[in-house]
Amino acid sequence: AVLAQDSNGLEAIIREEIVAEILLGRQDPTEQVRGNVYECLLHVSRTIEGADACSAAGTTAVLVDALRTETLSLKSTILQYLYNVASTLSGLMDAIESGAIQIIIELLDCENSDIRGNAAKTLGFICFDESGKTVAIKDGAIPKLLDNLVHPNFVLSNVLFALMAITSTDEGKRQCGILTEDNRLDKVIQLLTHADRVVVLNTMKFITNIAVYPPLRRALLTHDNCITILNNINDSDDYFLKKHAAIAINAVNWKP
Repeated sequence: AVLAQDSNGLEAIIREEIVAEILLGRQDPTEQVRGNVYECLLHVSRTIEGADACSAAGTTAVLVDALRTETLSLKSTILQYLYNVASTLSGLMDAIESGAIQIIIELLDCENSDIRGNAAKTLGFICFDESGKTVAIKDGAIPKLLDNLVHPNFVLSNVLFALMAITSTDEGKRQCGILTEDNRLDKVIQLLTHADRVVVLNTMKFITNIAVYPPLRRALLTHDNCITILNNINDSDDYFLKKHAAIAINAVNWKP
């Protein structure tokens, strides 16, 4: 694992094609050894060449299987590996075809907030791919993500990141129609006043997406505070937030 953090060490691991040998350590009964294996593969997968080497060694399917059965303390490292390896087409397809999305969605219910946050982050990254979105929607990602809009910043910003990715599709927007029930939309609007800038930014991007769906656009437009808060952000000194506030306002106010 230490060797893989060094550029020369990583180059040697790839050149000598020893990823498959490293992977054998995943069968070790000792949690510390398995943890070192996952950490090493995480570092190897941080480059395109390393991610390709992991794919060539069949690493992703093995680690997806490990994600099902591994101890809680090691799951976050595996999720981070999947995030890295999904940066290549082969790694992305390996993850999707190995059933990673369904397992990641299940981990959104995990009691550990670090695991929930990494699960949402990895899911969001995978769902920038159209096939990833399709699988995630079919496997029930959106209701799970919406249920996680009440958690601490690390989880919250990544949940919004995932929702932003998935709701670029019509079906993703339609499934978010449940926000019009039981005042659930209020929780989204409240996030526009969150202290974390990333949370506010991702909330505006999410609102811009779902405003395309007519029932949600009407609900946003008639909400007591939505446009007012967006206007306040648009009047602020933060150029980047102002830009996305203006986009969200236009989306909510759009008329056919």
